[in-house]
Amino acid sequence: MLQKTPPAKMSFAEWQFILTSGNQQAADQVWAAINGKPIQMVAQVIEATPKSLSMAGSADDIAENKADLTLTMAGPIPAKLMPKVGTQITFEGTPTSYTPNPFMMQLTDGKLATRGAGAAAAPAKKPTPARKKPAAR
Repeated sequence: MLQKTPPAKMSFAEWQFILTSGNQQAADQVWAAINGKPIQMVAQVIEATPKSLSMAGSADDIAENKADLTLTMAGPIPAKLMPKVGTQITFEGTPTSYTPNPFMMQLTDGKLATRGAGAAAAPAKKPTPARKKPAAR
């Protein structure tokens, strides 16, 4: 798998497969490529607090509703932005460690991505003022 695709271009599920495969050389190569480097991805929220999110990132774990990611937020999540359990979100985080069995990757410096939040961001802009028609004579 590593001969065909560099770790930076692999999916989370591919990282998980290699990190749990028992091939230590391959696992070390993948971990060296992603450890400490910010990543952005989509995952399903399993549990949410203002300071951390437990999420499922692989299709298998989403189907089983089982967390395989723990994201520690860079700052508390405001109540109005708190993701609901069961929803899929886009986030950014920096991998710092993992346990192979059961698989769990820990990420820090978590941020909720603004991508996909266009509808929520739109009201923040001031509406364009309506043009007044000239008075009829």
